[in-house]
Amino acid sequence: MAMPLKPTTAGFLPEQSWFECRLFDVRLVKRVTCKRSRSMTAPVRTHAKAYATEVDVAIIGGGPGGLSAAAAVTSAFGDTLRVQVYESQKSYKPQGSVIALAVNCQHALEAIHPSMLSRFTKQGILIHEQIHCDITGKVVRASENSDQAISELEQKYRKRPVTIGWHECRQLLFDQLPSSTVEFDKQMTHYEEDDKGIILHFDRGQPSVHAKVLVGADGYFSKVRAQCLDDGPPTFNESVLWRARVGWQEGMPGSNTLVKYTLPGMHMWTPSAEARGALVMPMGTMESTRDKGWTWILMAPMADVQKAGVHFDPNARTAKTVQGDTASRSALENALKVFPDFPPVVMDMVRRTDPSSVTQHGLYTRDLPHIHIDAKQPHSEASGADKENSSHDGLQNTTSEHVSDQKYKSKAAKRAEGEIAPCSKGIWGRGRVTLVGDAAHATINNGQGFCLAVEDGVVLAWHLRAQGLSPKALRRYEEERLPRVKTVYVKGKSAASAEDKEDYLYKPTFKPLWQKQEDGQASDPCITDFVPMQF
Repeated sequence: MAMPLKPTTAGFLPEQSWFECRLFDVRLVKRVTCKRSRSMTAPVRTHAKAYATEVDVAIIGGGPGGLSAAAAVTSAFGDTLRVQVYESQKSYKPQGSVIALAVNCQHALEAIHPSMLSRFTKQGILIHEQIHCDITGKVVRASENSDQAISELEQKYRKRPVTIGWHECRQLLFDQLPSSTVEFDKQMTHYEEDDKGIILHFDRGQPSVHAKVLVGADGYFSKVRAQCLDDGPPTFNESVLWRARVGWQEGMPGSNTLVKYTLPGMHMWTPSAEARGALVMPMGTMESTRDKGWTWILMAPMADVQKAGVHFDPNARTAKTVQGDTASRSALENALKVFPDFPPVVMDMVRRTDPSSVTQHGLYTRDLPHIHIDAKQPHSEASGADKENSSHDGLQNTTSEHVSDQKYKSKAAKRAEGEIAPCSKGIWGRGRVTLVGDAAHATINNGQGFCLAVEDGVVLAWHLRAQGLSPKALRRYEEERLPRVKTVYVKGKSAASAEDKEDYLYKPTFKPLWQKQEDGQASDPCITDFVPMQF
């Protein structure tokens, strides 16, 4: 068995360590009955006391978002603090479908460490051709990804978008971390606050953990968000998806194209953005998953799902991440009912898929907060009471009653109107708690979900190193991320112009976490060469 990776203050270990296999150390805990003794809707402040496990940064959710945050913080701090990831699954297994590794994501991976980017790009596949068909299988348009303007950008920045399996992303990030960073079979039930940090409680009577900072990376239905922000579930956008990984099969779309061009091809059946659609495409894999190098995705509006007689309750599923959802045999049956008229070349492949590998889930969104942050000075110092609060331990300010009514109402009004950001309660967190990835900003399915989650981890690690493990660092992270996330959602779509893609995806980079931070950088933003849109 390969020796576990060990980060150092100088960075991560050499490249060859990445591809060594590592067994998962899964500790199975005997199931016991554990009654919940309190509400999850608000943190409880308690007196600090000793706990069996003390960590510096606790991350809930071991998907790509949580793992990338752990890798970023580890890169920024080396072995000077303890980062722990808590994952509810008992182990990792090949699941999910494909991720588009856009250029902005590659910049973020490079900021964690250049060797990390090289591992991802080596495993990725470059899509050279797209063939669009109608639902009968007739080719409507075939095109190569050879847009002149985009090709010039790729040559200028020496990066090209690639596809890679969701599971492979997770595995590469997992392999980057020191052994035992991820604890499996750990489902958080709720947390409490004390004078020094956060107390995490887990199901089945597992021991509690004390952390200085808590990061929620637990997806659409984040338990961390539910307790911290108490703002309800995400909004179902009336679309249902089915996904599965498959091996190449005789008669599958793309076999001839691959032979003819000797390069992977993408095949899409989608008459319109509002109708049912299917996507079959190759994806980058690792040696251990080489036989599952293809994925199919089916998507249907809720109206078509109901018309087919399929029951789907969008509020019944509480998966932490849509690609890491638990598969069920009924998912395949539902897919076959909703898509009976799709081309045999697609549906025959679906029928031959192992039912236990098919996932079914909805698509969800959350509105991004409308909080104005000065794009020219994203980290300008607060003044007066706000400045004092920003370095507070994150609990509600108890001195507001001593402020004059006129001044207090003025500040409250400004916050309500979005003129200034709150301090004790941030954009995606409160006190020593914050969120990353879909738990923070789930939105339209535009291929940027994973990319922005990696960006989140990098910016979070930057501010934790600059400001310390404090509420102030978390609020600075959130303030820098909001305008960036909103801009990428608007301008990061595939239909965006080459100029917009250069301004928002190619040009902006991130300050390297693996390099020593220079004096005077504590108040600097992490992202460079980025001017957010004015909303």
